[in-house]
Amino acid sequence: MKLIYFWVTSSKAWGNYLAYHQNFFIDHNGFLMGFIGALIFGVICAVVFYLGFCNSKTSSKYATLSVWMVFLVIGAVIAYFYADYVVIGEPKAKNNESVFRTYSFYKANDTYYNEMTQKKDIDSMTLNSYRKNLADLKANLDKGSGDVRLEFDLTTAILAAISYFVASMIVKRFTISGKVIPLEKP
Repeated sequence: MKLIYFWVTSSKAWGNYLAYHQNFFIDHNGFLMGFIGALIFGVICAVVFYLGFCNSKTSSKYATLSVWMVFLVIGAVIAYFYADYVVIGEPKAKNNESVFRTYSFYKANDTYYNEMTQKKDIDSMTLNSYRKNLADLKANLDKGSGDVRLEFDLTTAILAAISYFVASMIVKRFTISGKVIPLEKP
């Protein structure tokens, strides 16, 4: 998954808080959650477009490239907000059972911080480093800058658009009037 999300792992902010980023995106499968969400949203949008708008025997007025592009954008936007609010999470969500907190970056890293600072052999300098890094990371995330939030969200949106295109190539064969959208072949 690190290869697919290369934009995230190559950013400067990734290295600044490496332990926290690796904890969430790799150990807690944050990349995988974003990737699977992108696939699901892309496929759902393609199926809705082709089976909903391109399968009418009486009219094909919505079976156009412009409507196809609208669904592409819808899938990408939904994936962007899914990555931002569900995977990264909402900082003000205090209920640990909330969808905006349960599997979020915030909760995973709060748990990581607690695990690392509860070790018996931790010195005060390391403890202060963990505390400062977590506070800085949360402050940057809350501002929406200085961290990997934007790169992760945009990469997930792009993956949704790619999955929409691939699903379109597969699903269009089973429609009445959508066989040539977006391309005549394959």
